[in-house]
Amino acid sequence: MMVIKHTEIQNFINDYDLIISDIFGVIHNGVSLLPNADDFFKKHANKIVLLTNDGRQVPSVISFLSELGVDKGLHYKDIYTSGFFLNEYFKSFESKPYKCFIFEQYTSPSPGC
Repeated sequence: MMVIKHTEIQNFINDYDLIISDIFGVIHNGVSLLPNADDFFKKHANKIVLLTNDGRQVPSVISFLSELGVDKGLHYKDIYTSGFFLNEYFKSFESKPYKCFIFEQYTSPSPGC
């Protein structure tokens, strides 16, 4: 795996119209913001879309990030989670009853299941 230092990213990031970024390990460590994340994400917020494999719905992740001081509009443009895409998939079954069980780290119930 290639690791790029944040100082090296500044050399080429302006050539891109969209930045797709993971959340855990990029913005925060689960407890606090990572060094330099705040400044970088504020500087490029208008072209950053967060994409994560977090099973929670988007509002829950937005709330968690806000508690860390990371806010939509100020640090990123939009956010998508695997929970969001899974929920969209389940909407196709609305005319049929279904039951699902989701393994995830968080104890809050997943909407739609």
